[in-house]
This record gives sequence, structure tokens and C-alpha cells, in this order.
Amino acid sequence: MATRTITRTRQETVTVYECDWCATSAGRHPPTCVLCGRIACAEHRKAWHDDENGSDYPYWYCRECWSIGEQHREKVAELDRAIDKETEAWHRKAKEAAKETQHG
Repeated sequence: MATRTITRTRQETVTVYECDWCATSAGRHPPTCVLCGRIACAEHRKAWHDDENGSDYPYWYCRECWSIGEQHREKVAELDRAIDKETEAWHRKAKEAAKETQHG
């Protein structure tokens, strides 16, 4: 039985992520700015802000988008506190109403 070795080449399509500021490699799965979608290399990502949101994956903001949000973040935080307060009042009233109507 005769054998021979055949060399085959194959084309492979890969996605390459490049920094939107300097066009260098941004790694395999870089975070993107949650607002504008830009991608940063490790060096430019140092200027980014990661906003802990209680999930496994923080929201990443590029320097520019974070700066734009400066005038809005305090108002958003204030509204979040008001929403939390209203939600707690609603839950408290619902629990009290449930206790009043329990049979026993």
C-alpha cells in the first residue's frame, strides 16, 4: 500500500479588534464602550471607567463618554435613590396589606 503526505492549506477568517484611537491590537474579546461602541487597546483602556452595576460584567465607558456624562450622573444617582425609596414603600405597604388579610 502506497502512502504519501499531502500538505493542505486552509483559509481562516478571524475577527481582529483594533483600538479606535491608535489602531493597535485590542486583544481577543475587548470590552467596548457601552455608549459609543468604541474599542480600546490595553494602554488606552487605562483611561476608561468601569461602572460597577451589580452584574458579573461592568459597564465600560470610554474617557469621552464618561466626561459627557459628568453633568448627568448626579441626577441619575438622585433618581435611582428616589426609585429605591418608592420601591421600598410599595413593598412595605404590600407586605402590611398581606398581613392584614391573612386568615389565622
